[in-house]
Formats: sequence, structure tokens, C-alpha cells
Amino acid sequence: MSLRIAVAGKGGTGKTTLSAALVRVCLEAKSGPVLAVDADPNSNFSLYLGLTESTSLADIREEKDVPAGMSKLEYMNLRVQECLSEGRGVDLICMGRPEGPGCYCAVNHLLRNELSKLQHAYPVVIIDNEAGMEHLSRRTTDDVDVLLVVMGSDKASALAAERILAMVPQLQIKVGRILLVAARCEPGQEGTESDSSPAGRLEHACIFPEDPAIKNMAIQGQTIFELPSDSAALTAARHLWKIILQEKSID
Repeated sequence: MSLRIAVAGKGGTGKTTLSAALVRVCLEAKSGPVLAVDADPNSNFSLYLGLTESTSLADIREEKDVPAGMSKLEYMNLRVQECLSEGRGVDLICMGRPEGPGCYCAVNHLLRNELSKLQHAYPVVIIDNEAGMEHLSRRTTDDVDVLLVVMGSDKASALAAERILAMVPQLQIKVGRILLVAARCEPGQEGTESDSSPAGRLEHACIFPEDPAIKNMAIQGQTIFELPSDSAALTAARHLWKIILQEKSID
């Protein structure tokens, strides 16, 4: 059974760092291989994973011609496979920009079906979303087992989290557990049970701390796999991974 994890929140809260850290701890736990899905057109998921970004699914959507002798279905299957950037234990696929509202043309339908087949081939799928979760709302992925809402202590990220929670009931997919990850907060800053904010209404999974090792990683142009094993970010990600697995087994 596949485990699908979606990460969402305001830009700059550390969504991509958290997504990459979860990829690493998943591989450490030998729960992979992992399909990493970059669903944020402005994300740097590939850089954190040390992979080369390939053609996005949005680019395929713009292609008009199908080679002679191939059906559209055969061509979509081939092109989706070609979109994969393959790594050691983790493969990456980039979504690009989502299609417009109400766009359910034949090409999009085929792309969704092929992406669904691809996701089922991996025990773990980790999706790095933009704050609006447009790809989830357009049903370009299957049901999500765990939605991680990453929120800092500032009002802007709280508003983004509020919008994410409001969007969940409207999604064309099912979402299982919704967990709050308090990013760059000190203990006690992430909200209380009496708050009317998302921090007060969601199950707190962990604090994802400000980690100097992450800043150094970015300065040095390193990947998440070069981060020191005892870094605060990886320690938090390992704790979060245990919480995620509490109600989910990976076959």
C-alpha cells in the first residue's frame, strides 16, 4: 500500500526543506523508493535532492503532435516516463503550472491516469505543493494520506494555513490526517488549543526548527543527503516520520 504525503504552506516557511528531509529519513528507514513530486512551479525540490529537473507535465500538456504509429495513450505513457529524473532511491517528477479552472480535456485526463499509475509504483509519494495546492484541487494526484500544513509564527503564514484548510473540503480527492508542522518556531510559539487559528485546531506533529546546517547547505550548494545526520532539521523530520507511520503501514 502506497503512502502519499502532501506538504503545503506559505512560501518561505520551509516546505521544500521539509519535503526533502522526509525523503531522506524515508530512505534511511528503508521505506522507499520514493517518488518526489514537485507541484510548486517556483520550488527547488530538484536542487535539494541533487537531481536534474526534466520536462514538466505542463510542458507535455502543451504538445500537440503525436508521432505516427502511436496512440495518444502510448505517447502520454512514454512522455510521463521521460519526465522522471531518476536518483538513488528517489525519482522526481515536476508538475509545472496547473491547467486552468474547469479544464478537463482529453490530454489532461490521460496525464492524470498515467501519473496515477506512476504513483502506485512507489511505496511512498511526497508532494511539495504551492500554498494554494492547485494541483491537488485539479485532481492531478491520487488521494492523500497525510497533509502537512507548514506554518510559521507570523500572521501571513497563518492566513495561508487558513486558506489551505478551507480548500480541503472542496478538493476532488480524499485527504486523511491533517497535521500541523510549526516551522522556525520556538516551543510555545506554535499556538495553543484555545486559539481560533489553524494552530489551535490542528494536531501538532512537530516543530521544524531554524537550522544553521540548512543555511550552510544552501550556501554550499549541497543536497539534503549531505546534511549532517545529527542536524536539528533531520531530527525533527525523523520524529515527524514516526508520527506519520503511526496509523499507516507500508507494504
